[in-house]
Amino acid sequence: MSDDYEDILKDSLEFLGGKPVIDEEVIKYGPLALTVAPKHGKANTLLADHLFSPSIFLAERIERGLFSQCEGKTVLELGAGAALPSLLLATVPNPPKLVVVTDHPDEVIFSNLRNNVTRNQNVVDPKCVLACHGFEWGANVTPLLIRMVEDRYIGLILAISSSVAIGTSYIVAKKGLNDAANKSAGGQKVSHDLSYLNSPTWWAGMVTLVIGEALNFAAYTFAPPILVTPLGALSVIIGAILASIFLKEQLGHLGRVGCTLCLLGSLIIVLHAPSDVEINSVEEFLSFATRPAFTIYCVAVFVVSVAMIYYYSPKYGRTNPVVYISICSLVGSASVMAIKGFGIAVKLTLGGNNQFRSPTVYILGLATAGSAIVQMHYLNKALATFSTNVVSPLYYVGFSTATIVASIILFRGFNTDDPSKAVSLVTGFIVTCLGVNVLNLSRNSTPPVDHPSQYALEDRPIRSRLSIQDQDPLLDDFERGASGDSVGLRTYNGDGDDASRGQYQS
Repeated sequence: MSDDYEDILKDSLEFLGGKPVIDEEVIKYGPLALTVAPKHGKANTLLADHLFSPSIFLAERIERGLFSQCEGKTVLELGAGAALPSLLLATVPNPPKLVVVTDHPDEVIFSNLRNNVTRNQNVVDPKCVLACHGFEWGANVTPLLIRMVEDRYIGLILAISSSVAIGTSYIVAKKGLNDAANKSAGGQKVSHDLSYLNSPTWWAGMVTLVIGEALNFAAYTFAPPILVTPLGALSVIIGAILASIFLKEQLGHLGRVGCTLCLLGSLIIVLHAPSDVEINSVEEFLSFATRPAFTIYCVAVFVVSVAMIYYYSPKYGRTNPVVYISICSLVGSASVMAIKGFGIAVKLTLGGNNQFRSPTVYILGLATAGSAIVQMHYLNKALATFSTNVVSPLYYVGFSTATIVASIILFRGFNTDDPSKAVSLVTGFIVTCLGVNVLNLSRNSTPPVDHPSQYALEDRPIRSRLSIQDQDPLLDDFERGASGDSVGLRTYNGDGDDASRGQYQS
């Protein structure tokens, strides 16, 4: 055996792939434009600077239709290099449902792989999700196996978990408020003297709410807003069921019909939800966000919101709920898109591709925080001014519609070429909206039996969810007065109807 391993390696390379490709040379193969990694560092020692003949061999057979058995399946390519076979397979008429290309997580090697995926995304069949993942031989395969599960299913699980947590949190918090009211000398003092802060039950509700919000944030990272936002209606169902069990609030026949419609609409959305658009860098997300159509949408949201805040809100805000709802819905749709971009940056960074070196990430973070503050401020103003039964359905429909429209504009459609799926998504959304309205109409205004002093006690607004907050019993009956320390209380007659509204000055 020769001691000159370089000669042996050179002979092997000549046999496998012919002469090495020149650095930065673009390789054209059918509709694809590919590059190999520059010839230095690990790209050189791991031979990532070559396009080997086995890749061309596989590509030729893909062109001849010999890989039709991959339709609708998941394909994984290890040590993909330029990823010629996988990228070509993603362009055929009946592609796999998911193609994952991997290579060594070295920055030079993986950047080239990611650039190849991004560069050729426009020729990939919409039915195929294309993803890239850094993977080193001998490393833990668990992250790779998780990556091979379609992101929308992960997002679906997170969205449902978020709705369960948030729907539960309001009931637990309300239970804590009722307990605090029972211990106080007068029910009206609980919110004023903050005695509920001593209730472990109330704090359990707040912790559950925070967990739900975190899950909701993660859901937007993994799944399209078209899927996540309408599923917020599930929190309504959870809240209604738990309220009937733990707070003794009657659901009634109409309420059960509303819950059924919400479940039916959510099921339709889940079954026909498209895959999320695969984005492999913050810069790629920025390229979506700076397209003319979405730029025009953002400008329109800004202009309309400013007009609503400074002109219509002072004049009509306290008489027309649409004013406040339109502000928090439009601004909320922008906040969801910012959350989507920021969440992608976090996900890619945790996967080994640090995105926090880009200033775009910090801009998205500031946009998320700023828009969320504006959204919550005007949502709370709406809830403090109008009945929850009015605000909740309006907010759900307005916010969900604005978010879906923003998502369609940002990502240029539903990310599906099947018209029936698009129609089904719209149908599911309409059914869910109808269910939310029916459920709100069914609510019985009779205060819980364990409530003291004939008053239904409510705390100040605590909502922060960005998708839907319509099952919040913490604002229906107790409202802060418009000025100072005055506190508004709604009393009830024997039939459970509103009898009068009084004010008590402390």
